[in-house]
Amino acid sequence: MKFGWFTYIIGIIAFVALMIICKDNDSALFILSWFALFLVWAFSVPFLLIKKAMKKANVSFENIPEQTAKVRVFAKTLDINYGIATHFVSFEFNDGNRKNFQVDVNQYNSVAENETGTITYQEAETHLIFIKFQHRV
Repeated sequence: MKFGWFTYIIGIIAFVALMIICKDNDSALFILSWFALFLVWAFSVPFLLIKKAMKKANVSFENIPEQTAKVRVFAKTLDINYGIATHFVSFEFNDGNRKNFQVDVNQYNSVAENETGTITYQEAETHLIFIKFQHRV
């Protein structure tokens, strides 16, 4: 069963019922029930909100056609955050438009600035997927 809003609400109802039952019998169990309810809320609400945001931002590239264009390698940049390197290559198209693609380290090392060739990529809204760059010989 997937964890969703329905499961979250059922959990809260169960904890509230447990608190009502234990209120008169054992104060330690009552406090423990409140603490458990807080933990459920504290961890599941952010989880559900993040899950919803990721699902909304997910773009499927399966049905997006590949595009090819003649380009020039405009710039190569390396972004390092917390010891993790992310490689980017900016390509300039014939119309002067520039697009920045995240690439793996091998693709990054295989191109040089001002080199020309043909790029194959996919584009949907603001998402770009680099597929390959073919050097002009």
